[in-house]
Amino acid sequence: MSLRLLLPHHADELISTWPDEVKVFRDRQPTDFDEAVTSDFLLRYIRTGCLPVKEIAAVHDGPAITAEAFLTNGHVNGDRLLHLLDSGYTLRLGNIQRIFPYVTGLCRAIQQETGYSNYVHAFLTPPKEQGLNWHWDQQSALIYQVSGTKRWELWKPIIDGPVRNHLLSYEVWTPQVLQRCLDTGPDHVVDLNPGEMMWMPRGWIHNPFNVHDTDMSVHLTFAIRERTPFWVADEIVKDAIAQPHLRTVIRPETLLSEDQLAAVVTQTRADLIAHLQGLDAAQLATELSRRALRDLEFTT
Repeated sequence: MSLRLLLPHHADELISTWPDEVKVFRDRQPTDFDEAVTSDFLLRYIRTGCLPVKEIAAVHDGPAITAEAFLTNGHVNGDRLLHLLDSGYTLRLGNIQRIFPYVTGLCRAIQQETGYSNYVHAFLTPPKEQGLNWHWDQQSALIYQVSGTKRWELWKPIIDGPVRNHLLSYEVWTPQVLQRCLDTGPDHVVDLNPGEMMWMPRGWIHNPFNVHDTDMSVHLTFAIRERTPFWVADEIVKDAIAQPHLRTVIRPETLLSEDQLAAVVTQTRADLIAHLQGLDAAQLATELSRRALRDLEFTT
């Protein structure tokens, strides 16, 4: 299992080009994956109530309701979740790669092909309804339409390279940004149909909703945690913990004295420079490649 299970004829092209534009795959051929994760499968699992509480969100046109709406005695009540779905709420089932071994294996295989850890959210949206509205994500994503049709209004990024907790859409988003989107109209409008897949690069603004009068929309988002040079810098600094003098205590009196703390900052900068100058770039690259294939919970 791998990206080739999701995109049998396009995986190599995607990996080699890693496009920064939206790309829709309408000629995708079905694979075993299409039979493994279906709408009926997800609905049956919701009904069991076996989902982790913290991975469930019920959203209607933007805000999410509190978990108490679908809990009984602190446990997930599957019937309540389905009632919310019938009442117009989109259900987001987060990190299903932690729940379903089949999806776990697929995500691990994608990481072995790309060096990017990844996770999968499932979204179930009732007819003519919307869950999340305008926003962008800190990861690139492959969107797989399981059933129904979802319309995606898409705008090119207005923020260059949002990552981690830097430039989150809900923090940077303003009424002026929304008005600009409304005034200009989307750069792309994509109606994603069952079995089709869409590549959405990091930072693209999207406003998805179910346009169908009678059919529920179900899609999976494979969120790809891309590596950046900041990741390299972060890993280099983490390795500096091996230097004993960087593990000594900064005493309270030093923390509360700007002059004394300035001296610590100056010394620490010198220690980091010495650490960087002593690195073996080739050896570190080998180690970073190993970590890219191993670490599952890296935050983009």
